[in-house]
This record gives sequence, C-alpha cells and structure tokens, in this order.
Amino acid sequence: MARVSAEGRISEHEASWERARSRIGFFAGPLLFLLVLLLPTPEAFLREAEAQAAASPAGLEIASLAFGMKVTLALLLLMVTWWVTEAVPLPVTALLPGIFLPLFQVIGVQEGQPVELNSRAVLAHYAHPVIFLFLSGFLIAGAMQKWGLDRRIALWILTRGNIAASPGKVLLSLMGASAFISMWVSNTATTAMMLPIGLGILSRVSDTRASPN
Repeated sequence: MARVSAEGRISEHEASWERARSRIGFFAGPLLFLLVLLLPTPEAFLREAEAQAAASPAGLEIASLAFGMKVTLALLLLMVTWWVTEAVPLPVTALLPGIFLPLFQVIGVQEGQPVELNSRAVLAHYAHPVIFLFLSGFLIAGAMQKWGLDRRIALWILTRGNIAASPGKVLLSLMGASAFISMWVSNTATTAMMLPIGLGILSRVSDTRASPN
C-alpha cells in the first residue's frame, strides 16, 4: 500500500518503490521458507525436542517435534516477510498457519501430551473471544469513520476554548476522552475508537496548516 502525503498524493518514485518492495517480498518469503526446510535441523531444536520427549509420559518422537519446530520457524519467516513487504493482503498472510501446519502434519505439545495441529485445532484459535473483542472495536471505529463521527468529535475537541493552540492541551483532551470511554467499555475497544479520533485531529491540523488562509 503506497504511503499518502498530507495532500493525498504520492510521488512516482515512492509508488515504484512500493511495487518493487511487494515483488521482492512475494518471492523472498517462499524462498526463506524453503531454505529453512532444506537446511539441517538446528541442534537447539533437537535438544529442546529431546527435553520435551523426556518430560512427557506419552513417548513423543524427537524427530517429529524437531521437524515441527523447523516448519514453524520457516512459516514465521514467510509470514514476517509478507507482512513487512505487504506482498499479499494481510488477512491472507494471517491465515497461512491454517494451511501449512496441517499440511506438514506438525505435532505440538500441550501439558506433556502430543497435539496434532490439524485444521480444526489451528483454526479454532481464530475464534478466540479476544479476536472478537478486537473485531468489535474495529467495527465501531470503522462505523465512526464511515459516518464522519471521528471528525465531528475531533472538531468538537479542537473548538473548546483555546485547546487547539497547545499540543499539550490537545493531548490532555485525548487522554481525558480515553479515560472517560474506558470507564464504560474495554480498553481494547477504547483504543480502536480513539484511533480514528486522533487521526481526525491530525488530519484537521494538517488541513489547517496547508490552507493559505
């Protein structure tokens, strides 16, 4: 995603760099994944797998555990590369564990017992209550932005007395609003709601400075 300036434009050089970065990341991620898989299993993984097997009464296979660690490391490098370079949409990258871990039949350990990380076991974590907590907060923030509520609140804050004249007062106002909202909803939802308000204030200040009047 190209970075946009305060005036809503990006230079051709920036757009070209964004495209090149995405292309490089798109191929670098899978190459790193394959490189880690083809390299010998690190001694640290073997020692950790041996320790896990020795502490478990279930008779875990050292080779399977070490291989699972190597697959997890390879997947981590792939996801980080794609996230940083934005080679593919972020939600697509986030769903990769649900594909790769079952595909390579990775075995994990939970409370000393082997756990097969199949599709059901992996995808169940995407339905964790915390995920829905974040989702609800982002939905609220998205609704505020869609209907311009964030800009209305930002303008209301900036037009109270001489708050807009002092960055410290603006920051204090945001802190007060965050504290008030946190009294009624979760901190996660508060953060998601205050983010568009803060961006609205920043946008309003940028528009004011850019205006010749």
